[in-house]
Amino acid sequence: MSFGKRLRKLRKNRGLTLTQMADKFHKTKATFSAYENNKRKPSIDLVAELADFFNVSIDYLMGKTDMKEDKTDDIRKAIEDNPELAEYWDHVLKREQLQLMFDQAKDLPDEAIKDVIKIMMRIDKEEGNY
Repeated sequence: MSFGKRLRKLRKNRGLTLTQMADKFHKTKATFSAYENNKRKPSIDLVAELADFFNVSIDYLMGKTDMKEDKTDDIRKAIEDNPELAEYWDHVLKREQLQLMFDQAKDLPDEAIKDVIKIMMRIDKEEGNY
């Protein structure tokens, strides 16, 4: 999904008009319309503000992933005391299919997150992927 379509969807889900969005971010209605119609690109600063406003990741907003939130922070905190798992997690972040698996796992207790990552790492090692 394009940035413009994603922005329009998020705006409408919040029940906001183009005028309300423009006012909120100190832009014109025409500017936001151009963003939503992919005729104009916002600055990176505005993209960051929009991602914060809608509580989604920048990658989601830009159409790079379908994961709305950045789940990696919770997982990284759960494994920060284990350097081997932290190193493997950096490997996982480069593989979007594996990231999607953690969309549900992020709500698990820290020890369960560690167990899941250990299992994944063992499988990856056995298959020669890590």
